[in-house]
Amino acid sequence: MSLGAYRVDTTSNGGHPVDFWVDNVIEQLVYVSDTAPPVIRDQAQAFREAMGQVVRYGMHSAVKSHHTTLLYHLRKAGMHEAAALIETIRS
Repeated sequence: MSLGAYRVDTTSNGGHPVDFWVDNVIEQLVYVSDTAPPVIRDQAQAFREAMGQVVRYGMHSAVKSHHTTLLYHLRKAGMHEAAALIETIRS
């Protein structure tokens, strides 16, 4: 059994930012060959950048939605100080 290629990315004092995940997803979705004809390579690169914008917007929306859910549950449980802390990192 083979695990195939893998990589490890680390971070300190928190998780990876949305842009890290966007780049990771786009890298897996759209491959642009260096040896492709220039017209095709340019078109693929433009598509990759457009996909990045769509994925970035979606991920930011998902993070905001998740924060909203966390705030709701913390406040419902009477954990207003924890909710206030989440509010400070919400962006």
